[in-house]
Amino acid sequence: MRKRRILWTVLCGFLLLALVGCAQPAEDRVVAVYMDGFTGAAFTGTVENGVGNGVLRFADWIYEGTFEENGALLAGETDNFPWTLVLVGEEMQGRYAGALETGSPVGRGVFRCDNGAVFTGKIRGMAAEEGCVEALPCSVVWQQVRYTGCYDGPLENGLPNGEGRFAGTSAAGQSLTWEGGWTAGEMTSAGTLSADRLMTPVEGREQMGTYAGQAVNALPEGRGDFSSVDSQGVSYTYTGTWKNGSMDGQGTLTYAAADRFVRTGTFTEGSFTPTWVEALSVLGTGEPRFTLTRAQTDFLSAHPELWEAESRENFYNSEYNAQLDRQYRLRNCLQDPDTMAEPRWLTQYSLKILDVYTGPAFTGGPVITRITATDDSYQLVARIIVPGTVDKVACNRRISFVGVPLQLSTYTTVLGTENTCVIVVAGDVMISG
Repeated sequence: MRKRRILWTVLCGFLLLALVGCAQPAEDRVVAVYMDGFTGAAFTGTVENGVGNGVLRFADWIYEGTFEENGALLAGETDNFPWTLVLVGEEMQGRYAGALETGSPVGRGVFRCDNGAVFTGKIRGMAAEEGCVEALPCSVVWQQVRYTGCYDGPLENGLPNGEGRFAGTSAAGQSLTWEGGWTAGEMTSAGTLSADRLMTPVEGREQMGTYAGQAVNALPEGRGDFSSVDSQGVSYTYTGTWKNGSMDGQGTLTYAAADRFVRTGTFTEGSFTPTWVEALSVLGTGEPRFTLTRAQTDFLSAHPELWEAESRENFYNSEYNAQLDRQYRLRNCLQDPDTMAEPRWLTQYSLKILDVYTGPAFTGGPVITRITATDDSYQLVARIIVPGTVDKVACNRRISFVGVPLQLSTYTTVLGTENTCVIVVAGDVMISG
């Protein structure tokens, strides 16, 4: 009761000074300030014409500025002022430091949320109009999964807007990191993406895996790396270019299995769509292994008709006869493999066919005819790659061809031994015998 009487006495004294009409000093004088949750403060300053000007010290915050004789704050600066700010659509409690007008934040200031976030920028009332925030708890939905984490970066009207960073996890513990553009709380424009759970088509099937790389609108676009496991439990990685969330452009798809081809070349919407020279290079990642040189790649690329021709059985009238090096034979390749460094056409007659395969070069790849053939002494063996199909080809028949030798390699025979062969791309062939 005594405390109330003292507070009322001080307030009456303050009002009496105000009525005098001249500035009166005050120091640590208790005054009544009618705000939600607060009824009094220690005042140091002056009073003139019913308006106080000075410092109000509350239990845990300070106001320096003007206020009316009824206790209403007018204009000034505050520190540690209890306030509520709307960020990412949620009302967040915290403390404000900055300008006040009529008891409400206005202008530039700093708001420290009770949850640890810090917003610095332009505030008007409960609205964070424009500025930057650190460690703001929030969530985003990406590929139909919600991720909860923190955002750092610019805000506009309480929502991420500009170049910012979000890092969070899903309920299943999968992580998502987006560092790039935002518009009204949505991940937009260019940036970098790291995700444990990216759904993307891989050779005709939706696959889930991890991604790290460039992105646009929070979807892979540009250069990036993807890792996953196929339906047979074989892990694989893709490194290359992306477009709109799919492997698209130049890249390399590598499986962690010795019997899988390494696909390097052109991808379209998640599928390997190689040029025929790229397909030939992929064949070289299997047995027998070989690698095309730059000169061979350029030479073969200059002959796209090899892959486009409907028929290969035009041996005697081959369009490549005019380009033949008539002194050049497969035996030269065995004796001096360096002769293959300069690509050129040769003719080889009547080798015995040991085995034949006709079909896709690899899963999803173009159709080829792959023939292993030898001379009668079994000393000269060729692995002949014919783009497309060849009629009447069969084991123990004979093949003559016009082709380009590429490299010496080894393969495993049916007896389990290794043998040397010459890798050849054939332009035209003849089957006989």
